[in-house]
Amino acid sequence: SLTVFKKALYFFAFNSGGGLELWRSDGTGVGTALFLSLPFASNFANPGLFEFQGSLYFVLNEGTQRALWRTDGTTPGTLRVKTFEPGVTALKSQLVSGSRFFFQLQGAGQDGPVLWVSDGTAAGTQALRSMSVRDDVGTLVDLNGTLFASARGASGHGNELWKSDGTEAGTVEVKNIRTLPGSAQPTTLRAIGDRVYFSADDGVSGEEPWRSDGTQAGTFLLKDIYQREFAGHGFGSSPADFSGMGGAVFFSALSQDRGRELWKTDGTSAGTTLVSSTFSRSSNTSASRLTVVNSTVFFIANYGGFRDELWKSDGTATGTVLVKDFPRAYRTVLLQGLVPFNGALVFATVDDDGDSLWKSDGTTAGTVVVRKFSSQSSLSAFTQVGSNLFFSASDSYSREFELWKSDGTSQGTVLVKDIQPGTRGSSPGDFVDVNGTLFFTADDGTQGRELWKSDGTAAGTVLVKDIAAGSTGSTPSLLVNVGGTLYFAANEGVSGVELWRSDGTSAGTWRVRDIRPGATGSAVTGLVNVEGLLYFVADDGTTGAELWRSDGTEAGTVLVADLVPGAATSAPNQLTRAGATLFFVADDGQHGRELWRLGYRDDVAPEVTCPAALSAEATTASGAQVK
Repeated sequence: SLTVFKKALYFFAFNSGGGLELWRSDGTGVGTALFLSLPFASNFANPGLFEFQGSLYFVLNEGTQRALWRTDGTTPGTLRVKTFEPGVTALKSQLVSGSRFFFQLQGAGQDGPVLWVSDGTAAGTQALRSMSVRDDVGTLVDLNGTLFASARGASGHGNELWKSDGTEAGTVEVKNIRTLPGSAQPTTLRAIGDRVYFSADDGVSGEEPWRSDGTQAGTFLLKDIYQREFAGHGFGSSPADFSGMGGAVFFSALSQDRGRELWKTDGTSAGTTLVSSTFSRSSNTSASRLTVVNSTVFFIANYGGFRDELWKSDGTATGTVLVKDFPRAYRTVLLQGLVPFNGALVFATVDDDGDSLWKSDGTTAGTVVVRKFSSQSSLSAFTQVGSNLFFSASDSYSREFELWKSDGTSQGTVLVKDIQPGTRGSSPGDFVDVNGTLFFTADDGTQGRELWKSDGTAAGTVLVKDIAAGSTGSTPSLLVNVGGTLYFAANEGVSGVELWRSDGTSAGTWRVRDIRPGATGSAVTGLVNVEGLLYFVADDGTTGAELWRSDGTEAGTVLVADLVPGAATSAPNQLTRAGATLFFVADDGQHGRELWRLGYRDDVAPEVTCPAALSAEATTASGAQVK
């Protein structure tokens, strides 16, 4: 479990008693020492070491119980997060996903591991033994103010397509797609025009492309692309990459003999057709990463997992052509990060000769290398701000990842600033555009990972504020733009992870509110902008992890609702804006994990102006009408 964390290597080693202990090393003999001495012999299988929001997490066998632990690299900051039942025998896997992390625990006598989710707090660490809404990528989408989801209800059906207008009466199953036992498992939901396109399995055709307008009649299979001689084979074309262009929807899908190919649909069964099979050479071919630039769909054709080619299509067979075939001398050519930029396609390649930044106007002659970088540079985090495309890259073996920008030309593709001179690099990330300024996080080697900003010049690329004094760093995360103000989560080393805001100046960067006084912090997660207000999840230590909102002031940062009264938590997640409505998934302690909604300003008392005083004389026993 060797893991790099805050410029040191952490690992577990067995002591003379046969138990595991946590050690830390700076790469020298003197700097390699026992970090955590346990009062028990922990021999837990695969304790795991993984980083999440500035802390390192692991699972220990404490003898009579098993528990999730975390550390910020200090002794006071090393503490138990959650205690599990004694029957837990192994940590199977873990995955960090946005503002939370998932992990699986195997228990004695269980058929399989139980999935857990955590936001880093005790209240926010819970087993997901039963969920109504599928909690994975591609299962929630907003269509013109209506939320569509892959979910299950009390009908006894499996995961099917649901929709909600934000009311209980308007939260309904759209259609029971799979009438046979099992679940249709709608996924890769994508709102295009006035319809939702997705992949689902009706139990007969396998995973195939579907569409829905929110009605039962308007929800149907577009085409059974991957056909077999017998029904219920459980396979399908596994459609993906739904992308709209010019009134049509393009997607990739598997066929029996030609691999993954390019298809399009006008939303009808008859209008769902194969665009072209000319690029498909064998069943090992895969078309993927559809990217629309103006009136052209660019996509990648991969052969056997080692070679990518760039293709384009205008929606016709003759207009689906190879754009660029990379040198055959290379055994490996992989394309990454396809993004539209100034009317062209920008992408990166990884090949035997190093990494390169490319641009394409859709012609072979116009598909050119903008700049070549060192081998394994792994260009990433492409973010357009004004006329510049910012990204993270390494240009030599002697300098690791730093901030770069490009205007699409070789001369205009330059290092913005060497923030951490030397071989380590500042590893810039978390890019976000706020009114034409790039905000990001970076480690300059002195202050640790902190908040930075850039106008695209070296002089204008500066540390916004050293939030956590010293070299530890506040590790800002979850950066979001709300009405021209940057909000983020950070740990200044005293209050734990709390909500912060910044206008780009040191004086204008401050903690919005100390929601949970003390070193633990409120573990802020799930930041989302809804009509100029920030909504998020936090744990104040009294009400558990619940939904909060902020207008950027301390007084205006308040708990929206304590869905589970007391210290228990409803653990809201999947905060999703649909128009002026915020949807989220939470457990109120009575109904399990269900879909909730908060209408725009539902949580803000209206301002009422009373009319001037009026007098009316009653002339009957029924009184008098006052207008």
